[in-house]
Amino acid sequence: MRSSSRRSNGRGVQTTNPLMVRIQLAQGQCYAAAGRGDAAQRVVEDALEIAQRLKHPALLGRVHSHLLRLHIWTGDLDKVRSHAEMALDLARKGGDRGVEFWCQWAMGATEGLIGNTAQMSERIDEARRLADEIGSPFLQFQTVELTVQLAYARGDWDEGIAIGGEAIELARSLGQMTILPRLLVWVSLMHLHRSDIEIAGKLTREAWEASGADRALAEAGLAIADRTGYVFWALHYILPIIGEASIHSRDLVRAKEINQRMRKDAEVVGHPLGLAWADAGDAVITWFEGGSEVGAVSLRKGAESFETIPLTYEAARMRRQLAGRLAEIGDREGALEELRHVHEVFTRLGARHELAETIDMFGQIDAEPPD
Repeated sequence: MRSSSRRSNGRGVQTTNPLMVRIQLAQGQCYAAAGRGDAAQRVVEDALEIAQRLKHPALLGRVHSHLLRLHIWTGDLDKVRSHAEMALDLARKGGDRGVEFWCQWAMGATEGLIGNTAQMSERIDEARRLADEIGSPFLQFQTVELTVQLAYARGDWDEGIAIGGEAIELARSLGQMTILPRLLVWVSLMHLHRSDIEIAGKLTREAWEASGADRALAEAGLAIADRTGYVFWALHYILPIIGEASIHSRDLVRAKEINQRMRKDAEVVGHPLGLAWADAGDAVITWFEGGSEVGAVSLRKGAESFETIPLTYEAARMRRQLAGRLAEIGDREGALEELRHVHEVFTRLGARHELAETIDMFGQIDAEPPD
């Protein structure tokens, strides 16, 4: 009679079957998608124990790849990079191009989330090369979302809208309902900033319906991020949106609370983009509270923080505000220099509302805008 190969892994799972590893990885992926990060981590760590006992390099590579993606959302960058190195090493040794692709894709997403756009671009290029080697249109499609995000940040909006529009059509036809809302949001943002309100509204409504969301508040999104422990989701755009809305409504108490949290969380996880948003929020609050001269100093710092990412549109908006403060304190030449710069940026982006505001500011200081 053959002895059983089943054994306890200390968590109630009695198996060393490679199939169980694959099942647990799929289960972990579902938990993560449902916002149950703790449950996802438990089952994937169980899978890691089994794969280690089996001494199965291909399975180990897959498990480390899954752990890499889990730690992205919880903001543990040290673990993200550690699992990425292990997964890539195992994938390359075993010739597993699929795992290698997903590692590059995940690291590209990570660099984008924290604002390291140069590294993001390198990871996208590597993921695209691997997708070509594999010959997978599906994997190529997965790189498009990152490409559109990068185009938004750099201000390459013509490219972003064109690529994103094609990807949206493909996602609709293939029923890719996970990636579709995200593509819709990025493309709608570019249209919104170009004052294409009708198009932006249509895309946003479709994204809302496709995502299955049921509450239209950023505060609700923040509550979900807090409940799930997905730190990066909160830092990426939810906290900045709440902070900016608070400033627009002149609720500076709430704006300060959000900004303090944003800076604290960003410092803990090493998040350059979060720190840039915090610098920008501090700049605007300082302007409101300290007057034009103090505001000019802080707004310049905020613009420079965005430019290091770069977030082209957001940096130009801040420099337009800087131009207004410089004009108020009598630095006409400094104001004109800033206005000429942002006029060029907004013209290139096609950001019609901000461009109109810029042209109006030229008139306020009795100067002609560039042709």
